[in-house]
Amino acid sequence: MKWNKGLLVKVSLCIALLNLAGCDQMGLNQQKIAYVNLAKTLETSAVGKQEQGWNQKVKDVLVKADKDAQANYANMPADQQQKARQGDAETLNRQWDIERSSARVQSVKAIAAVVESYRTSHKLDIVIDSSQIVASNPTSDISQDIIGLLANTTVDYGKLPEVVVNKEMGKPKTEPK
Repeated sequence: MKWNKGLLVKVSLCIALLNLAGCDQMGLNQQKIAYVNLAKTLETSAVGKQEQGWNQKVKDVLVKADKDAQANYANMPADQQQKARQGDAETLNRQWDIERSSARVQSVKAIAAVVESYRTSHKLDIVIDSSQIVASNPTSDISQDIIGLLANTTVDYGKLPEVVVNKEMGKPKTEPK
């Protein structure tokens, strides 16, 4: 079968035109994506520093409660001391985990609000955490912009926990007569 030169040119021209079709529309349908390094933001931003300060205050409260409890153990029998120490340690560790987790949630909410504001003002479709990135253009990293915007953000972490040591545990209970 012989190919006609004119047909071959026309087919080649059609293929070339089909490949070019829509080139002027390419940029219109692409999503604008940026990413933020959330770990870095939590570590170095004003919000991260506030969270660290809050956690230190919580730790101070819990350490003081532990010291208060230690003073009460002297009045207890040995077996009761061990149970009381273990119970107090579990309670204080649980409270520490709860407080740290709660503070982290508040910090991430504050960061997310700033990221959302940035996203809408810069007409971005998506902002994702950098831990999900395999490869990207470094210009898509908005971490420094977000850290700068967080400089004037204040986070309300609520009230410090109130931990009361049960001082009655070491005293023998008297039964009514």
